[in-house]
Amino acid sequence: METCPICLVDKKLEKICDNNHYACKVCMILSVINKQYYCPICRNNINIERFQLNNLNVPFDFNKKKIYFRINDGSPWKHYDILTSKKILIDINYSIALDKYYGVSKLNDNINIYWGKLVNKNILHKKKEKLYKKHITELSRWKGLYKNIIVEYNTNNYTLKLCAII
Repeated sequence: METCPICLVDKKLEKICDNNHYACKVCMILSVINKQYYCPICRNNINIERFQLNNLNVPFDFNKKKIYFRINDGSPWKHYDILTSKKILIDINYSIALDKYYGVSKLNDNINIYWGKLVNKNILHKKKEKLYKKHITELSRWKGLYKNIIVEYNTNNYTLKLCAII
């Protein structure tokens, strides 16, 4: 373990350029996602093939996967638009790269996507007691049916949707 010169955290480092500069996997994921294909230390080109998501043990390729959602078990699965799916998957991949396996992706002021241990009753509003109790029941049931759940919660109209990566 060495200290990453970019984020200053002790991690396993990987060679990023021909000048023998090193950085951690997370910093390189962020560089590639932000289309910064140069070494942050010397500005030489980096070998971006080494830092593509599929080479970094990050499980969700946002060019091949989409985020789908449904309001209840009887409703059909629908998918978010490509840019929204990509944003959510980038956020999920980033949390996995940090070994967190939980997080939130803020889509706008009212809509958040939650995954991992953040999927719990604390994300719900209690303003409408009947709806709050229904949502707690849905979360419990979904957690029993699915190993890792992702949910969308809209604080404007209090809708809760089950999401899936397909």
